[in-house]
Amino acid sequence: MTVTAPGPAMRKPVLVISLVLIGVAWLGCQMLFGGLTIDDAFITWRYADNLVHHGIWNYNPSDIDLVEAYTNPSFAFLAILPAALGIPIEAFFKFFMAALGIVFVIWLWRRQVPMWQRLVLLAVAVANPIMHIHWWSGLETGLWIMIMTILFHVVHRTGGLGWWGHAGLLLLALTRPEGLGYLVVLIAWSLLLRRSWIRIVQAVATLAVLGVYWTARTLYFGRLLPNTFYAKTAGHAERSGLISGGLLFLGVVVLAPLLVLLISPATRERLDLRNRIGRLTKVYTEPGVPAVERARWTPVLMAVLAAGIQFVVYANSSLQMDYANRFAFQLVAPLLLVVLCSPIRGRTVAPAAVALVIAGTVVAVLQAGRMGDVPTVMAIGGVLLAVAGWTARRALASALAVVVLVTSVSLISAPDLLWMSIYRSSIQKSHAEVGMILARYHEPGATVVVHDAGVVPYEASGWEVIDVFGLATRRITDQQMSVDDLAEIDPEIVIADRFLGKRFLAKYGDRYDEPIPGSTIRLRKDADPELKRELTELFEERSRESTGRVQWLVTHTPSLEWLLGGTH
Repeated sequence: MTVTAPGPAMRKPVLVISLVLIGVAWLGCQMLFGGLTIDDAFITWRYADNLVHHGIWNYNPSDIDLVEAYTNPSFAFLAILPAALGIPIEAFFKFFMAALGIVFVIWLWRRQVPMWQRLVLLAVAVANPIMHIHWWSGLETGLWIMIMTILFHVVHRTGGLGWWGHAGLLLLALTRPEGLGYLVVLIAWSLLLRRSWIRIVQAVATLAVLGVYWTARTLYFGRLLPNTFYAKTAGHAERSGLISGGLLFLGVVVLAPLLVLLISPATRERLDLRNRIGRLTKVYTEPGVPAVERARWTPVLMAVLAAGIQFVVYANSSLQMDYANRFAFQLVAPLLLVVLCSPIRGRTVAPAAVALVIAGTVVAVLQAGRMGDVPTVMAIGGVLLAVAGWTARRALASALAVVVLVTSVSLISAPDLLWMSIYRSSIQKSHAEVGMILARYHEPGATVVVHDAGVVPYEASGWEVIDVFGLATRRITDQQMSVDDLAEIDPEIVIADRFLGKRFLAKYGDRYDEPIPGSTIRLRKDADPELKRELTELFEERSRESTGRVQWLVTHTPSLEWLLGGTH
């Protein structure tokens, strides 16, 4: 690996002040979002709980409806450890992510880049509220960003992966479904950079291990992909959507960089497009070219993959948990970190600029439909800064482009941002404590119908759960459960006023009492009176507490909306 000198020394006062400001921002983000856990994290954790306490790997404590409702096997398997040891699941994953965060920050700080660029890299990673939201959410987004950044940086700087890199690819594939695509592309890219027997052996071994796992889980669950894929794409992946997404993808990755070339006079004057394409082709076809030279364009590959996944895959799916720009952020943030992890100068400027132009265009298109003018203009500004850095060969302009783009993709409305800070405490009584109460009244075979398949079912250990959205109930995903089928099951409790739950109550609501005041919970008329009493008292207490931070949020945040250019 080529080691680059860190550049001129930064004045100590400037360095100290910068670190203090970054530290203050980090501390503020920690105080606001360190306790955040998203409801969907408990879907994954319920598998480990059922394995330890009921002896089955399934969302429900029986094999009636085997379903893979998680998309992150890495966290599902890891959750077995705290479940077996009796460690509180949230505390375990907080400590786990804290340890990963320390490792990741140290790794970022040790990149061989100029000190000013290292400070920008650190600020992007630890002083961004959205990064904290995703890091502490309990979902796999933080781990995904970390693995993506490290793997692509290693390929970018060394031209290969090695055995540890291929192990990282396996972990990437077990962290999110998109990891399968990245695994195949990175293996192919590594072989294109340098073909050798050892790389072929590494590739075959990696694909073989993944093939064994995928075959085993397919045989067990009876499906090639997780159930969430079928629940989120059913009725959405239409041909017209795929075509329009494909055209948008081609426009972003081809026309956007080409337009940059045409509108930049300085670049156009020194550009001989035919010769440059010819030289670039020779780099990848002629033998003897160093792998590191070929790997210079790795960030562009990363940007192209991000655009394809966003406009072809995500755009044709019903993404339910897209809080804090989650899906766009997990594609764009690793790319921006990879650009910053290498010195932006000389022959690295052009690839970095092309990658930033593509990423900026993706962000501009996405934010235009969400947050309005401010983040869209910022994203366009990031593109222009990348162009300026490319044209003038200025690293500072490229680094500023990264800062502007990461800010643009991180912008959400003020109410949403503040809601994230109180999210976990808000669902404690409305979700978690409901599940804890249900656990005390569980009887064998008892069934509850929900539309939030997270912490309520997790805490209600032992209950059979029907998820009306279909993420955790395969029969609903396959449209094989009707209102009458649900009536035959005769659930004891219904906590669902949407989808199948709403239709069921419209026809069979006379079997149930009126909703518990302040909730959508309906108990069957023969339910234990003590259960009804406990739930009623719980929501009465919740109602009294609603004048705290939630009331402050409702009262004060509308006046903050102009800051972020959005509405709640």
